[in-house]
Amino acid sequence: MELFHIHRHNSFDELYQEGKSFIVGEDYNAMGKNFMSVNPTEMCLPVGYDYQNVDYFYLLMPEMLQTMSSEDKKLLLCDLRRYLYNKKVDDRELILEQVRISLNKDLPSRYKCMWLADEKSLNKWLSILYKEQYDVFKVDVDGKLFKSSNSMLPDPTESHSVMYDQAYTYWNATEKELSKKDDVEYLFEGEVKLLKRVK
Repeated sequence: MELFHIHRHNSFDELYQEGKSFIVGEDYNAMGKNFMSVNPTEMCLPVGYDYQNVDYFYLLMPEMLQTMSSEDKKLLLCDLRRYLYNKKVDDRELILEQVRISLNKDLPSRYKCMWLADEKSLNKWLSILYKEQYDVFKVDVDGKLFKSSNSMLPDPTESHSVMYDQAYTYWNATEKELSKKDDVEYLFEGEVKLLKRVK
């Protein structure tokens, strides 16, 4: 089976050269580093405000709303929506990690893994990432490989209870279920060699 990695630019760029080998899984990947470094009580406010504590923001809100233009209020609502959605995505990833450890702690962690695609799912992933700058490498891997589907990830708009159930489904995906999916993803930890840049 041929496997590919889509490397998005501006994240560990120095590692991504044809023929290079390196170990994945000893440190956090970009998503894991972001999750571990972000303070969940901080958010970015529009109209020139810096990062502020959410509790402080609630105290400021009545005064801010009185002085804000309609356009700034729209920006604020967009920012709040993005903040709340990102918080739910963080909750989803934490639930996935908790369920992974409870089922089998030797499975690759989404906080430390490299994501791979097979030939069948590669075009789907490229269509999702079409706005981003990236390179695609054909890879050879030696280590822990886990297969599931992006569409089986917990829905971050659901309750925690539902997300836990969905996380169990994600980590227990069967080959029969995955054979019908066009968005299969592989989580990998171990030694990877970048054989050839194909895009």
